[in-house]
Amino acid sequence: MRHLGERNEVPVIVHTHGMLDPWALSRSSWKKWITGRLWEYENLRRAACLRVTSEEELKSVRNFGLKNPVALIPNGIDVSDFENLPVREEAEGLLPNLKDKRVLLFLSRVHPKKGLDLLLKAWRTLGRERRDWLLVIAGPDQLGYAQELKRLAEETDLKDSVAFTGAVFGKEKLAAYALADLFVLPSHSENFGIAIAEALASGLPVVATRGTPWRGLNEHGCGWWIESSVETLADTLREALSHSQPELAAMGAKGRSWMIKDFAWERLAADMVEVCDWTLGRTAPPSCVTFD
Repeated sequence: MRHLGERNEVPVIVHTHGMLDPWALSRSSWKKWITGRLWEYENLRRAACLRVTSEEELKSVRNFGLKNPVALIPNGIDVSDFENLPVREEAEGLLPNLKDKRVLLFLSRVHPKKGLDLLLKAWRTLGRERRDWLLVIAGPDQLGYAQELKRLAEETDLKDSVAFTGAVFGKEKLAAYALADLFVLPSHSENFGIAIAEALASGLPVVATRGTPWRGLNEHGCGWWIESSVETLADTLREALSHSQPELAAMGAKGRSWMIKDFAWERLAADMVEVCDWTLGRTAPPSCVTFD
């Protein structure tokens, strides 16, 4: 990558995609150390600009010791994709095991990074307390982790209050959002977390841990951004589940408005064009670029 930029005499912009997050660096650390020492760290150091998607990712870049200019531009979402969710009857036809319950939805990769062990432990008591709610874990299984979670659910007597749907796409994915009352993503680490943006665009309030960069959930009144612990997650979910459907829907409407205002692709693409023009020497640094 560095040699390509030098050969063509063009600046290189590197999107770090969470690679410098401490949790990510700790996974397969010896492999990352080798590739980093051989070429990747030098690529990062010599980039004209680094692009990150959140303030948390920016902190990881600086803590790693990189001094490059950094463009803070979040990922975007096409909110119109989530405007016309299936009506309840159609959604229940697509996902019949979600009928007749209020739904707490997790929809993402089923992977150790996503904090599902915390979620099931937090749900251990809540699932018995709130028989009207169903925890739905939807998403593709990675590393065989779903089987481990199913065993944990059986060991903790949660099998009647937890449903595993496997991967959902297209209409089934939209049906899951349509049937949900509340969304949860208790990740240990996320540089962005597109599933949270999709849930908010679908009008769902969100519970997310501070391993995700979504502090705005609290600021915009559309969810909860909390510490990553079983106790805090359980207490927060207990509070969230006590809200009525109209109360949760009102929170979700605030989240959707936030997505329209700050995460539309048109606005974010314009920021990226400004960054490219600046690295080519055509303009002054745009406001999304920081040198600190």
